Amino acid sequence: MPPRTDPKKKTKSFNEVCSNFAEACSGIESDANNPANELLDLLKASTENSQALNESEMTAVKVMQLLLPAVNVLSSTMIIKNCAVQDAKIEKIYSAVRLNAYAIDNQNQYSRRENLRIAGINEEEGEDLFSVLVTICDAMNLKLNKSDIVSCHRVGKKGIQNNNRTVIMRTTRDFKAKIFANKKGLHGKPDFKNIYFNDDLTTLKFKLFQIVRKLDNVKAAHTRDGKIHCILKDNSRQTVENPDDLFKLVKEGNSSNRVSSQVIVTAHSSFVNSDNGVHVNSVKEGNSSNRVSSQVIVTAHSSFVNSDNGENSIDTSVQNTKSESVKSNSCDSVKVLALNVCDLKSKLKSPELEVLCNNYDILCFSESKLDQYDVINIKHFKSLPPLNRKNAKRKSGGIIVFVRDYLFENVEVLNSSNENVLWFILDNNVFDYATLFGAVYIPPESSNYSNIDIFDVLERDIIKYTAETRCKVCLLGDFNAHTGTKTDFTEINDYVLNSVQLEDVINSVNLETLGIDVSRNSLDLSVNNYGNRLLQLCQNIELLIVNGRLGKDKGIGALTCKNTTIVDYCILSPELFPYISEFEVLPFDPMLSDVHNALHVKILCKLIDVNKCMNSGEPSTIVKAVWDSKNLQSFNDCLNDENIVCLNDKLGCH
Repeated sequence: MPPRTDPKKKTKSFNEVCSNFAEACSGIESDANNPANELLDLLKASTENSQALNESEMTAVKVMQLLLPAVNVLSSTMIIKNCAVQDAKIEKIYSAVRLNAYAIDNQNQYSRRENLRIAGINEEEGEDLFSVLVTICDAMNLKLNKSDIVSCHRVGKKGIQNNNRTVIMRTTRDFKAKIFANKKGLHGKPDFKNIYFNDDLTTLKFKLFQIVRKLDNVKAAHTRDGKIHCILKDNSRQTVENPDDLFKLVKEGNSSNRVSSQVIVTAHSSFVNSDNGVHVNSVKEGNSSNRVSSQVIVTAHSSFVNSDNGENSIDTSVQNTKSESVKSNSCDSVKVLALNVCDLKSKLKSPELEVLCNNYDILCFSESKLDQYDVINIKHFKSLPPLNRKNAKRKSGGIIVFVRDYLFENVEVLNSSNENVLWFILDNNVFDYATLFGAVYIPPESSNYSNIDIFDVLERDIIKYTAETRCKVCLLGDFNAHTGTKTDFTEINDYVLNSVQLEDVINSVNLETLGIDVSRNSLDLSVNNYGNRLLQLCQNIELLIVNGRLGKDKGIGALTCKNTTIVDYCILSPELFPYISEFEVLPFDPMLSDVHNALHVKILCKLIDVNKCMNSGEPSTIVKAVWDSKNLQSFNDCLNDENIVCLNDKLGCH
C-alpha cells in the first residue's frame, strides 16, 4: 500500500508551480529570443523529481508543455500580421501627409502667380525701384505704368557683402506674360546683361527645377506659373509639378540609359499605383554597357500604395560612394561636416541632407533638438552618444556626431563635463597625430542657457585631455562668438619678451614657418563678449582659427549665419594646419538649416615623406620637415663651405 500523502501539501506544491509559471510569463522581456523555450525549461525544472504532484496534476503540466509552442507560434503570427497592418496604415498616413504637403505647396505657388523675381539690379541707398523698372522695360520696348505694379520691393536681409538682393515685383498676369515675351530684348545690351526675370517659385518648386535641369535626358527646362516645362532629348515634352512627376522623369531617363555621370537625382514621391509596384535601384558600378558612371546615384525616397495587392514598400537608400571595407590605415583623408542643423529630425525628412552626408566621414550636428526617446539612423554611419539638453521646457540645443562604419573602431568617446561640447578622439591609426575632436554648440549671449564660464570649462577640458593623451585639437561648431579680425595668437612685443619664454608662445614667425597666414580675414567685423573670450582661449592654449585662412575661404572669411555674421568656426592646433587640404563655408541651403551654413573640412591622414615627394614629381604634394634633436651635431658638422658647394652641384644650383 503506497504511503499516504497530505492533500494540502500536494495542492500547495502544484499552486507553487502555477505561481512560478505565471511570474515567469509576466517577467519575459518583449525582445526575448524564444520565450516558449524559457517557460518549458522552467516547467521542467519545477516538476523534475517532484513527488508532491499527483497524476492529474502531472497531466496538467504536460498539457501546458504541449500547448506552449503552439501558443508561441500563434502569438508571433498574430503580432507579425498586426505589425504589417499597422505599417501599411502608417505608410498610407505618410502618403496622405506628403500629398497634402504638395497640395499646400501648389496653393502657395498659385498665390505667387502674379509675382516676378528680378535678379541683377544694382542696389543703392534710397533707390527708386519704379524708375529702375521703367528703364528696364523701355529697353524691352514695353511701357510700364504705375497701375501695372501692385507692389515692388527687395527680399532678404541686407548683409555685409555687397550682394544685390532680389527684387520681387507683383504685377498683372497680362503684363507678366508681356515681360517674358519681350525679355530677349535685353540680350546684347551691356547695361542689362546681368538682369534676369524668373517665376517666384516656392522652395519645393525651386529644388525640383534645379534637379530637373541636371538630368541628362533633359535638353531644356523653363518655368511658367510654377510649372516646370521640359524638352527631352528625344524632343518629347514633360511637365513637372511635384516630386511624383520628377520620379517618373527619372525613371524614363534610366530606361533610356542616358543618366549623367555627375547628377545626383533625389525624388520625394508618394504614388498610388494601379499597376505593379514601381521600383528604382541605385545605379551599380561598372555598368559601362549602359553608359552609366559609377558616380551616379539615383535615390528614390518613395512610398508606394499598390491598389492591386495593397502591398507597401519604402526605399530610402542612398548608394554609398565609399567602400565600407576600407581600413583606417589605408584611407588617405577624412572629410568632416559641421552644421548647426536647427532640428535634425525635421531636416532628415528631406533628401538633401542625406545626400550631403553621404560625401563625408564624420558628421557634427549642433542644435540637434533631440531627447532621450529620439533614435536617429543614417545609413553607413554609427552615432556617438548624443548630448541632449536636459530640464528644458521644449526640445532645444543638443549635439550629435555620426562616424562612418569603417572609422568607428578608431574612435574613443570621452566624458563631457557639460552639454556644450561632445569630445571624442580619432586615434593615430588614422592620422599622424591622435586628434581630439570637439563638436561644439554654445548658446547665444542673450539665451537663458548662456554663460560666459562655458569657455573656462572648455579650456579646462582641452588642457585635461591633451595632457592625458598628447592629442592635437580640432574644434568644430557654432560658438555664437563674433571675433572680427582680431588676432588669435600672442604677438611678440617687449612685454611678452620680458614675461614669457619664447618657446611657449605662438608668434608670427612660428605661423609663417608652418605656412599659416598671420592675418585672418573676416566679412563680419563685429566682436562680442563671447568673441573676446574665444580669442583668449585660443591664445591661452595655442589654437588657431581656420576661417579666413585656408582653402576656398582663404582671404575671405565667409559669413556663416543669416548671411550677416560668422559664428561657426573650425579651430585647430597649429600642427594640424598642413594636414588641411580643403576648407570651405558651403553655400546656405534652407533644406539643411534654418539660418546656418555648413563647414566642409578635409583632413589628410598622412603627410608625404620628403624623399618620396622628390621622386613623385607632383607639385601638389605636401611636405613636412621634422627636426630630430639627435642630429644636432651632424647638422653642425655639415655646415662647411665644401659640403655646401657639393650639395649645390648635386641640386644643379648655380
